[in-house]
Amino acid sequence: MADGESSEACPEPQPLVHHEKLWFEDGNVVIVTDDCMPFKVHRTILASHSGVLRDMFTIPQPSYTPEHLYDGCPRVDMQGVSSEDLAVMLDMFYNGLPTTGLRRYLQARSTPTWNTVRVMLTLGNKYDVDKLWKEGIHELKCTYPTHLHQRLEAITGFDCIALDDWLDLISVVNVTKNLGPEVNWFYLNALYDCCQVYTKEILSGLEIDSGVEGPESDKQKVVLGSEDQVAVLDGRTKLLQVHYKNMGLVFGADDEVGARMKCSRKQDCEALVRHFRFTPVQDRISDTSKYDPLHVHERHTWFRKCCDRLCEGCRTHYEAMDLQRRQKVLDELERYF
Repeated sequence: MADGESSEACPEPQPLVHHEKLWFEDGNVVIVTDDCMPFKVHRTILASHSGVLRDMFTIPQPSYTPEHLYDGCPRVDMQGVSSEDLAVMLDMFYNGLPTTGLRRYLQARSTPTWNTVRVMLTLGNKYDVDKLWKEGIHELKCTYPTHLHQRLEAITGFDCIALDDWLDLISVVNVTKNLGPEVNWFYLNALYDCCQVYTKEILSGLEIDSGVEGPESDKQKVVLGSEDQVAVLDGRTKLLQVHYKNMGLVFGADDEVGARMKCSRKQDCEALVRHFRFTPVQDRISDTSKYDPLHVHERHTWFRKCCDRLCEGCRTHYEAMDLQRRQKVLDELERYF
């Protein structure tokens, strides 16, 4: 049988509680998820978007026995798919792909989230939904552009998806690691993001808040794999080293040569730069940014305040040199992981 489709029925007794919105009385196939929620939908809609489901429906089927029917329709049990994820994919089939397009669909419904993009990537890959897969890749490209200035200027929730918490960061690693070389750039960026997570959470993971009280043993966790835990902890050490090196070069003699050519207040700017150099490197970096050389100035304002005291020519030059060093870190992420 096709990948993701199982002959083993959900163990819950009938009747099941079907999905409130994705249950069409004129539907001709019922999909039941791992958590035993049925969706009554249309074969033509599924087949028009999913290569896997299209192939499955074209295979001649024997006469359906009662246990293979639900509400008078053929029943398909999907393994490894939750009702929440399937609802996202089906809603895109009915309301996103054929009408406004996925980008507008995402913005119209809510702030684009990692959970939605995760469904695009995982189910788009699993069920050969090319448009979902491509839009998922597009959203990751917007979130992790190759040019640092684009990343720094992006408006979260509009230009790129919102990675709401550390759960999302860990999940991005787990998803992108297993989707092939096309997403390796995003995997490296996700490992970098996880370097900002507390060590305890890197090693033990984070609980998913289901909103339901229950025993600790029943609570699900999102956990990095052991190889990725090692990669993140090793990467931290390397990032800390390059971060200290780069911040030690700020306002250094090599940068000053170029600044002199653009300076409009040479005596004042030279005196200020000499003063800036007396600031110890450890005071140029906050504890919250020590593993984050890419966004150091968003977390600690020392460099910006210094630049604001210089003339326009010097400020522009020193900012450009600093951005160049940070861009090199981004270009060479593979060295750190």
